[in-house]
Amino acid sequence: MAKYNWSFLKMSHSDPLVMSYGRDDYVRSSPDKCLKSVLSGESLQSMVSLISYIENRDRIRMIDGPLISFRNQSVSTLLISKDRYLSNDIEIAISGDTRTTEFYMERVLEAMRIRFNVRRSSKLEASDLLEDSPYALVIGDEALKVYGSRYRILLDIGFEFSRIFQMIPVYAVSTALADSSVNAEDFFMKTDRFKPKCTDDLSDQLGISRMIVSRYYSNLSYLPSLSTKATIDYVLSFFG
Repeated sequence: MAKYNWSFLKMSHSDPLVMSYGRDDYVRSSPDKCLKSVLSGESLQSMVSLISYIENRDRIRMIDGPLISFRNQSVSTLLISKDRYLSNDIEIAISGDTRTTEFYMERVLEAMRIRFNVRRSSKLEASDLLEDSPYALVIGDEALKVYGSRYRILLDIGFEFSRIFQMIPVYAVSTALADSSVNAEDFFMKTDRFKPKCTDDLSDQLGISRMIVSRYYSNLSYLPSLSTKATIDYVLSFFG
């Protein structure tokens, strides 16, 4: 028997989602642990990164539940440097939690004809990643912290993907084991009422402008649509 009904991502973009859920039969974890939670049966349902779902779709299935997508600026998927501008033949440090954003970054840089190579790292913070390479890809809370730093923001990857490919980037989806029979839930339809409080709390927590955080939550959507399905189908096409 599953220990939890849901596993949610332990990132600020999921705060309104958890508040809207309103029950205590859940756990919050990293993307990797959320995947393991649903695969092991510890959780009946779990939010997992889009790439993780695709790579494990022989064992898990996408269900009618919330997803994580951003319209316009994502504010939280950033290619940064200490003091360099965007150029050719760049090395980018990337942490293990950024695989879906890495996919979008690859498509963006290829479209911009920028040659690059990736240096994988177990580190998460911008300062640590930039010790390894002149450029870094940061996501989520680590990206938001950049707005309170002096690091140079070169690209908002989510925005550039939307601009170039005219698609809404999808970062995470709801999943369950392939042979499970979970019922759809619509708790994520109520998330907008919690975004103002999340905006105030996160702005205070990170010490960054409320305007930045407000934009972050305003552009965030949990709602599946024909547009998000088109993006998922597009990403799937790269994996056969």
